[in-house]
Amino acid sequence: YVFPPVEDFGIMPVEAMALGTPVVVNAVGGACDSVEPGRSGVVLHDFAPSTIRSAVEAAAGLDGADCRARADTFSTTRFRREIGAWTGIPSAVRS
Repeated sequence: YVFPPVEDFGIMPVEAMALGTPVVVNAVGGACDSVEPGRSGVVLHDFAPSTIRSAVEAAAGLDGADCRARADTFSTTRFRREIGAWTGIPSAVRS
């Protein structure tokens, strides 16, 4: 999945990774923070045709399980667990 826009977070790359799809994202903006370069995608600093081609080829060789694992770091379950640990309120009480 190639995602060149500049956004604060970029939920679409995370959704693609959740499906096991490696992503190619812009180095500018929040999407680059969601990608683990070399494991769940490729971060680009320029979008010259040859650079995109190389990035897509590199991304195509990445493991879908690694992409899903990276997307899990943005899950609701993790959020609730870590907020509960931070506040001291068990997640069952907040649900």
